[in-house]
Amino acid sequence: MKNYALLPLFAFGLALILSSCATSGSTGSRSSSNRLTADQIAEVSALTAYEVVEYARPQWLRPRALRAGATSAMGSDRAGPVVYLDGVRVGTLEELRRLRADAVAEMQYLSPSDATNRFGTNHDSGAILVTTR
Repeated sequence: MKNYALLPLFAFGLALILSSCATSGSTGSRSSSNRLTADQIAEVSALTAYEVVEYARPQWLRPRALRAGATSAMGSDRAGPVVYLDGVRVGTLEELRRLRADAVAEMQYLSPSDATNRFGTNHDSGAILVTTR
């Protein structure tokens, strides 16, 4: 007959190890996927703000499908999110290609619904808010 006296101790140790590896499930991880800080931007070897986003948060660049008949006042949002520079709407992702990465303090992505709530209609692909240094 095998000795099962150590089995509860082994199970407790395994549970302890696995729980220490688990994430906390806090909202911090959610917000970090929608934000790039100055430290995160500096870690990326990129010349432009677009290259930073392309490397660190490529999901921000994926255009969302437009609803039937919806168009933007500045053209279609099929090219991606609307870009805001220090709170001013500057246009499309092309603006991120013109902006040096070392000039950026922070970038934040807003979902289409959040961007519409904050800025009004025509944000079918969301918005990228850029704060410069």
